[in-house]
Amino acid sequence: MPALYDLITYQATGWKWGTQELTNPWFRILLWPTAVTADLDKLLQNQIPIVVNGNATTKWQYRGFFLNVPTGPAALGTWFTDATRVTQKLVFPSAVVTVAQLTVARPTVAAAAL
Repeated sequence: MPALYDLITYQATGWKWGTQELTNPWFRILLWPTAVTADLDKLLQNQIPIVVNGNATTKWQYRGFFLNVPTGPAALGTWFTDATRVTQKLVFPSAVVTVAQLTVARPTVAAAAL
């Protein structure tokens, strides 16, 4: 399952978002004109299984990376937590911070030995 601040998809400028995407309280549409595609691709990577000391880790987390919104500009955090969806799409102040600067790796979740 997706976790808070997971990127589900990204689309090119001009994409026509549907009504359900624009109004669903679980989705946020962030317009980031200067976002680097490679940085966005990293946010779409699933958490991969790794073996540590003979123990396999799992993919309990949906994505291996997420946007650390609380460390970004205050306007981003305020908009993200607004469940009213009055502002359906936020144009991100891209000159302030880049995708790479807000990207954080999730720690892997170790499973019991199989």
